[in-house]
Amino acid sequence: MVSWRGRRVLVTGGTGFIGSALVKRLVREGAEVHLLVRASSTGAKLGSAWDKAKRHVGNLSDEASLRAAVAAAAPEAVFHLAKDRGASTFAREAEATRLLGRVLKGAPGLRRLVRTVHDAPRRADDEALTAELAAAGLPVVALELFLVYGPGMPAGDFPLSMVRGARPAELSAAAKDWVWIDDVVEAYLLASHASGVEGATIPVGTGRGVTEADAAALLLRLAGDASRPPRAAGEAGGHPADPAPGRRFLRWSPRVQLEQGLGRLLGADASRPDLAAERRRMTPWLGEPGGRAGRAARGAAWAHVDRAAALYAKGDLEGAGREADLFIGKLPGAAAGPAMKALLAAQAGDRAGAERWLEAAGPAGPVGWTRALRGLLRSRWGSSSWRARTSPRRASSSARRGRARSAPRPSTGRGCTGAL
Repeated sequence: MVSWRGRRVLVTGGTGFIGSALVKRLVREGAEVHLLVRASSTGAKLGSAWDKAKRHVGNLSDEASLRAAVAAAAPEAVFHLAKDRGASTFAREAEATRLLGRVLKGAPGLRRLVRTVHDAPRRADDEALTAELAAAGLPVVALELFLVYGPGMPAGDFPLSMVRGARPAELSAAAKDWVWIDDVVEAYLLASHASGVEGATIPVGTGRGVTEADAAALLLRLAGDASRPPRAAGEAGGHPADPAPGRRFLRWSPRVQLEQGLGRLLGADASRPDLAAERRRMTPWLGEPGGRAGRAARGAAWAHVDRAAALYAKGDLEGAGREADLFIGKLPGAAAGPAMKALLAAQAGDRAGAERWLEAAGPAGPVGWTRALRGLLRSRWGSSSWRARTSPRRASSSARRGRARSAPRPSTGRGCTGAL
């Protein structure tokens, strides 16, 4: 595993969907990140990484600004994700990339240029451009991206548009290769130091083609939504990536398949950035099995929460309660009984009972777990919804004390109806 701590990198296109995910990962890994940005660029997608990165104003068609940015960054690796907005044809875009290549050719210490290929119809032209740059002496490799999705993608793009409530009548019938954003970021990092890849164009995909219409039907099923799936429209066809070069040259394989990714997208809406942190706090209560089996078990448990949230948003409180019970059933070992009762108490609005049962679950930090539980529900369903269900109408102090002394009701399958 290559350490990025202290390594100097330059990123173009670092404020977009894919670029921002890459930049945030590099910042977390401790790299010294330099961004080539336009004067009008904002760090809306970057969060705190915007302030931690060093920014250089310029554009791909201005040689002076490119040279200034490269000189200041002195990068070991350059991740080239930007497109020249003025390049309406491949020829103009290729010339902007060649200009970046000429500037980088004299950069001391440069070990790798990773460029991005998006458009399948131009694959032959892009492969030729990459080979041309390599022939000129640049240590370049290109990643051919397929349909990248995940938190941070444009809100109007499918599938995030459907996660946020859109119900299109029809979607594309062409097969597409869906690649989770974190897997794509990992491919960029591996490409930056892989050996024997100079001049190559490597597909980054799962090898599995699924139409938008079929993906929408899967998303609705995962969300517990009985809406009619969009019909397939337009020409069929399309092609998935060939995953063999990624395995061979980068030792990269996608970790997230479409069903798992859609489930994550349901529960990791980018408009609620604190959700992931709350899940991390609660995950120890789902046991500590290691490896792929452990990750799959925890993912299956959280899938019930994803579906409960979707059903709750539709007003189906009974269905949401059933899914919540299934999540509770994943809690392991001796802590399962008290923790289950704690969650049921919380669902019933009995905060005192919830806290008492959490204390009975063990010494793993019940107060922290209570906060994580509240944070999870607040992140997903909004603070007003959570307060409304954890802060019942004021009762007398004696009534509250009596409620705190009584044990939460056991689950009866319908015990959560209306309690979420």
